[in-house]
Amino acid sequence: LWVDALCIIQDSTEDMSREISQMAQIYNFAMVTVAASRARTVNEGFQQVRDAGDPPYLMFERPYKTRRGELGSITLHSPSPFGRVGRYEPLAVRAWAFQERLLSPRLLDYKTRQLRWVCRHTDFHKIPGYVDGCESGADHHTSLVHRRWLFNPNNQKNDCLEDWSKIVGIYSGCSLTFFSDKLRALSAAAEKFGIVLSDSYVAGMWKSALHFNLSWHRKRQFRAPLSARPRAYQAPSWSWVSINEPVIMYSPTYYRAMNN
Repeated sequence: LWVDALCIIQDSTEDMSREISQMAQIYNFAMVTVAASRARTVNEGFQQVRDAGDPPYLMFERPYKTRRGELGSITLHSPSPFGRVGRYEPLAVRAWAFQERLLSPRLLDYKTRQLRWVCRHTDFHKIPGYVDGCESGADHHTSLVHRRWLFNPNNQKNDCLEDWSKIVGIYSGCSLTFFSDKLRALSAAAEKFGIVLSDSYVAGMWKSALHFNLSWHRKRQFRAPLSARPRAYQAPSWSWVSINEPVIMYSPTYYRAMNN
């Protein structure tokens, strides 16, 4: 059993650096990762009674018998965009939890309105747009579409670079207590990605696609004011890591599509 809050000495820089360097192996080789997604703090817990949340016409309940013969019920939700099953959970917007979800082969996700099982063996090509009964667009962090580089090392390099661009877009919108951790909190994913890609990692981007990645820009949000750059150094000014806002980073595939 490995619990980050217990297995990392929080006030020890040396211990934290040592554990962070092993995170790619810890999560990638874990039998299962339990995510307390619904909890806002460590004191809140995650096994409370769930509120289905959706209007009655978007859901219905069916009886269910377990393999042991126990009787219960399952609540089925409509995949309608008006439903709230795919709402963002407190843990889903934390940057440090991002790579945990990305790298884990199996995830038991305790959400506010459902208990969700995400498994590496899911074939997302069979049901386009859905991952284990939940819309992939509603939960970017565990979408298998964005994790195909991890599952299949034979993917084309351009496909891997495109996935990294999507990952950056999602991760850059996550929250951090200390923005100086921005590169460290994604380091395990970058390590795994670098093995598949066989490329050099440069401040959140890849050397072979640096001329494409450098065209990143701040995500234009409706009426959102432009924030000043951080006073403390985080990364070179040409890297998306140097600002603390959601960004869009383009891949070679995007530019080739534009040219065509």
